[in-house]
Amino acid sequence: MDIQALCDMVAKKIASMLAGKNEEEMRAVMQFRKREVNEPILIGAKNAPKVILKTADGLLYAVDMEVARSIPKIKTVMDENNVKEGEQVPHTLHYSTILENILEWVQHSKGKDNPPPEDDGDKKEKGKQDFQTEFMAKFADLGDLFEMISQARHLEMWDLVELLYQKLKSLIEGKTNQEIKAEFNLPKEFTDERIATMKLFLDIESSGMRGPPWYLYIRHF
Repeated sequence: MDIQALCDMVAKKIASMLAGKNEEEMRAVMQFRKREVNEPILIGAKNAPKVILKTADGLLYAVDMEVARSIPKIKTVMDENNVKEGEQVPHTLHYSTILENILEWVQHSKGKDNPPPEDDGDKKEKGKQDFQTEFMAKFADLGDLFEMISQARHLEMWDLVELLYQKLKSLIEGKTNQEIKAEFNLPKEFTDERIATMKLFLDIESSGMRGPPWYLYIRHF
């Protein structure tokens, strides 16, 4: 499966979800918020220095500069463009629901939702694992999972990418090739060799190894 085939598969799924629905129903299905573009959504501490992030569906987010700079790709864009407090980062992000998940992940990773320092290490680790389990449970739908993987890779958030691929890998473990084809809506001509390549790719990515560039695998799916 090449990139275009994967995009087509996701597009068909989204089209089937939206077929016959009016604008309000589409917003409900896609969880889009009806909000004026010039009204930024506040993320983080009220008095902390902010930058503005814009999503593909036109929403603006006023995000703590510290949080924004914790996203590798955004940090690079901010540095390259000398983005200052209150300015908009010149980089359009994915849809608002995906960005909100990204920001939730970043805020937790920075320790804002972790147990306080005086708590023992076991409790901290349990809190981290509980959060990851709850967070990954959001992506039971393949379309949502693919969208999140795409954005996390684009933003170079490799720890999150690793966990997302572990989630994807768990969806095919223990399944026959025919069951995998049905789960991923793969065409009949999708060979067992291609499925083996897909499994190899997931083994590498879910282990935290970067390996060869991902497109060298995906283009042969």
